[in-house]
Amino acid sequence: MDRAAVARRAESALYAWRVDEAVRNPDKKVAIVDRLAEPATNLRYAAAYVAMILKAWEPLFKELHSEESIVFLVATLYSLGLKRPDGSLRLPHPNARPNSFGIVASEFYGSFELRAELAE
Repeated sequence: MDRAAVARRAESALYAWRVDEAVRNPDKKVAIVDRLAEPATNLRYAAAYVAMILKAWEPLFKELHSEESIVFLVATLYSLGLKRPDGSLRLPHPNARPNSFGIVASEFYGSFELRAELAE
């Protein structure tokens, strides 16, 4: 499932109207995009997508003994998406490596900068 599918599922859970209609109705597409500009909605989508990543890659994450490894892989998968450009799923494998986004996210996660940000 890609980010758009996660957004549609989140929209279906959060709102009474069906998101499938939004695909056929440009006005509803605009409404979805507009709601993404709202921080709370954007965070819901991001949280749902991260939860999907954690569930899909759970077998590998259980084998990893480093929180840092999990953080950089989740961030990498978040930036790349769970689907490859050809439509195939990115499946857990023991040679998974972070991309530059994953490395930066992991560094930030482990930094005092994050702690300071959350303390405010």
